[in-house]
Amino acid sequence: MSPMAGVRRIGIDLTLLEDVVLSARPATAGGHEGLDHIPGQALLGACAARLYPELDPEEAWLVFHSGRVRFGNGLPVADDGAVGWPMPLALHGPKAETVVREGRLDASRVRSFAHPAAGRTLPGGAQPRQLREGYLTLDGRVLEPARTLRMKTAVDPATGSAREAHLFGYEALAAGQRFHAVVEADEDVPEGLFERVCGALAGELLLGRSRSAEYGLVEARPAEARVPPPAGVPAGRSLLLWLLSDLALLDAQGQPTLEPLPERLGLGPGRVDWSRTFVRARAYAPWNGHRRAYGLEREVLCQGGVVCLELDAPPSAEVLARLERGCGLWREAGLGRVWAAPPLLEGERPAFAEAAAGRPAPRPAPAADGAAAGRDEPLVAWLRAWRGRAAGDAAVERLARTLAARLEGCYRRARRDAGAGPHEPVGPSPSQWGAFLSVAKAAPAGEPGERLFGGDDERRAREEEGVPCPAHADGWSDRFFDGSAMVTFREWLRRELREGWRELGGERTRCYRLAAEVARRGREVARRMHRGEVHERDA
Repeated sequence: MSPMAGVRRIGIDLTLLEDVVLSARPATAGGHEGLDHIPGQALLGACAARLYPELDPEEAWLVFHSGRVRFGNGLPVADDGAVGWPMPLALHGPKAETVVREGRLDASRVRSFAHPAAGRTLPGGAQPRQLREGYLTLDGRVLEPARTLRMKTAVDPATGSAREAHLFGYEALAAGQRFHAVVEADEDVPEGLFERVCGALAGELLLGRSRSAEYGLVEARPAEARVPPPAGVPAGRSLLLWLLSDLALLDAQGQPTLEPLPERLGLGPGRVDWSRTFVRARAYAPWNGHRRAYGLEREVLCQGGVVCLELDAPPSAEVLARLERGCGLWREAGLGRVWAAPPLLEGERPAFAEAAAGRPAPRPAPAADGAAAGRDEPLVAWLRAWRGRAAGDAAVERLARTLAARLEGCYRRARRDAGAGPHEPVGPSPSQWGAFLSVAKAAPAGEPGERLFGGDDERRAREEEGVPCPAHADGWSDRFFDGSAMVTFREWLRRELREGWRELGGERTRCYRLAAEVARRGREVARRMHRGEVHERDA
């Protein structure tokens, strides 16, 4: 982004000293899902907790409610401090291939469907898959924040023991990670007031849920603000926007809308080119800790979205400068950040910057007295191994959750394709998933694919003992249309697990654990589906 005249910025480096729970939605029932970044709303709340009582009403309104002071989202950073930006949803790669190699996105295997020459196809007719996970640095590195999941139970105050039927879990950002946020203020905000804001965001902060227990401690340090590099004014009337945070808009009647028309962004008349636009949406209500209540529900376009606009007149430098200050609602809480005409998405393939020369190497761990140079202390080695395990566990959890969400759709399509009624069993039964889970949990010797799925021919499948997912078993052999061809549940599961195993690097223990987590969730899905708990439109 180009520098904005009169706007002051400061960067905040955030180091997680404890796991941090940041909920993606306010629901208390069902599985808890956490965010993979630190929302600006959390930083605004931490600053308000310290500063609000000291300000008069006019100053408090200016800082926390007017949108002229903006608390940006905390985004993950690499070891050298490079910021990862939300993965652009316009990027697509072959579904059956891995496009991330050694932590970098392989630009030769990825295509931006926002480019007019790309269309919606990949070379060789490969089925495209949208890239949604992770964050992308401008030189092509993919950052995936590590998350943990812990199960807990509420305590009955009358007995001091576990409360009946009050088991819950928290998905949290794992401790030890670093994030970077930017706080900025318009020129009409007094300099002294902005300095007080910056001072309130220094030192130890408590962010997220369960701050009074074992979560939420973060160390904040002021730093140089790291923002995207400048981009020139586009020559034509076509303008591409990359959403760096969630975007909340209103229509002409003041109602929430998910249609990013140019006039709603302050860009004048025009239209949205939906053939080159890739967005997702969500709704959530933020928790207000002071009021002890949820705020208004926000309907937003998710960060990472790519919007292509066709304007009636080319945008001017002044219009784009206003856009850099954000657009839409709740800009003070980090929403509305967009990058106009990002160079990374100019071509049919992502254009990554050259790796910066002279990057600072990560600081070596201090060696123990008498230890050989380059060797870690036992505690440091253990911490590094623990961090690697935490990152792997988070990847397993993420993949399992994704596959379970797809599996429910598979059952519905199989029921529809077979013409079965709501209470007729279709697909693998809960007991079949249970058998699959038992073998996966045992993690027997040998390749997971062979031990879980056996062979493809009927004679071999019947001869093998202990294979929980044979080729011709009832349930596993039920078929459905997966968007490109008719497949069985077994074929679909084996294909999806193999893809997940490749992403996990083929590490045997994690491969079996992924299979077990998918089976555990699959058993619950099968129970609901076999009881006929389907939506009327799917039955």
